[in-house]
Amino acid sequence: MTTKRLTKATVEALKKGNRPFVVWDSGAGAIVGFGVKVLLTGRKVFVFQYRLKGAGRAGSAKRFTIGTYSPGLTFSRAKGIAEQLRASVISGGDPVHDTKAKALAAVERDRLSKEHTFKALADLWLKRKAKFRTHNQMKAMIEVQLAPLHGLDVAAITQAELERLISDIETGAPYMALRVLLQLRAILEFGIGRRWLAENRAKHIEVQTNAPVGGRARVLTDEELAAIWKAADKDDSAFSDALKLLVLTGQRRTEVAGLKVLEIDMDTAVWRLPAIRAKNNEMHLIHLSSQAMTVVRCALKRKPTGDYLFSTNGRSRIQAFARFKERLDEKSGVKEWRFHDIRRTVATRLQEMGIGIAVVERILNHRSATRSGIVGVYQRAEFLTERKAALEAWAAKVEALVSGNMTSKTSS
Repeated sequence: MTTKRLTKATVEALKKGNRPFVVWDSGAGAIVGFGVKVLLTGRKVFVFQYRLKGAGRAGSAKRFTIGTYSPGLTFSRAKGIAEQLRASVISGGDPVHDTKAKALAAVERDRLSKEHTFKALADLWLKRKAKFRTHNQMKAMIEVQLAPLHGLDVAAITQAELERLISDIETGAPYMALRVLLQLRAILEFGIGRRWLAENRAKHIEVQTNAPVGGRARVLTDEELAAIWKAADKDDSAFSDALKLLVLTGQRRTEVAGLKVLEIDMDTAVWRLPAIRAKNNEMHLIHLSSQAMTVVRCALKRKPTGDYLFSTNGRSRIQAFARFKERLDEKSGVKEWRFHDIRRTVATRLQEMGIGIAVVERILNHRSATRSGIVGVYQRAEFLTERKAALEAWAAKVEALVSGNMTSKTSS
């Protein structure tokens, strides 16, 4: 057995031999069990050898590999680790066993993080609600509003992540945000019962449902709409593309934000919104005007690889609408409005242009008295030609407003 007072200089001076060998630390101030193994290749590996407390010399020795001598593991750092290991052994620890246990625990945590995702928990919760009248609405909320949480380890989701999600929804639809928050709390509470997580981090989140100045009946003026569009032009992002499609189609913000490339038929310029993503659980056809198709092509050039048309990372739809709206407010000068006001504005302007209420409701995929009962069944596939003409006319008006080639009409 070779022993030597180990220092940085002595370790660096060691040369490879005809076979691997270990030099153990010795002398005044030495760390018992600390050594460096020199391999046939010349590589030097720090080790720590010990016997369990109380085992005595009769006990078998265990060897813990600290790591290879390198810029990342200097002599000083290796010595510090050896000192910690020695202290652990003196107090009854077993570094080899403890390391294996930590490694196994890490593997188990990794397995659970892949199996115990928010989506897996939400699906289990939803099965318990199969007989509820609102089952389809609950499912749609999981698939649409709570989609950003799907692949996350439910135990690792932070309160900050949940607050951002709810705040993003609240910016455009505070009442929807409240519904989402209540369902989110219920799902996480269910997860606690199944021991998937220890704390319901949605419990401390609140939603303000008071309507802003102007109330829920806010309709943007033509000047305001043009100003918001121009502000989006200056932003030049996936969010600005999404906002323009909101204006040109009058669809819901969550439906536009979650738009997938495969939902668009580029040949016929039709967006086929699947029932699972529609608020009323009905498949919906939206004609895309030439202006809307220009927005779509711009978004396709901008987007990273992935399913969503409007995405910044290629994995999920755009989410941080609150920050985007702050930028719009600053650049446009328009205050006290919500994204849902755009949908209301489109409906109002279409009616002012002489479009019948039944056609407007079909454009918006909105269920009301005009679509109830047998009338609703027959109207479901009607007005396709009228809807196309209406959206083309509306897109032309928006283009004229933005370019300044139309006398603006103020409404409120």
